[in-house]
Amino acid sequence: MEKLSDLPLKEDAELTPQESDVMQKYFNTPGTATKTSKSGWMDTIKLSFYAAFLFVVLANPWIDSILCMVPYCGENALILLAFKTIIFMILFVVMLKVLVN
Repeated sequence: MEKLSDLPLKEDAELTPQESDVMQKYFNTPGTATKTSKSGWMDTIKLSFYAAFLFVVLANPWIDSILCMVPYCGENALILLAFKTIIFMILFVVMLKVLVN
């Protein structure tokens, strides 16, 4: 398999302004580093903290005893796991929407 750099170049290739904008948006040219904002990192750290907290809360055995009161939930460990996963996903999406917006 050939490397992309070994392929022949098309001599009459001209980039349209739209193609140029897409290239600048998604591909960095060598020597140009994108700067990230501190608020983006802080949002990521906060989201990670909240996701870890939510995981710890749902992994707590006390929550298992509460969720086992739901019909059909306490019969099988896999059903309990699926129920806790659905709860985690819903709460995580809500938390994501609250933090991002």
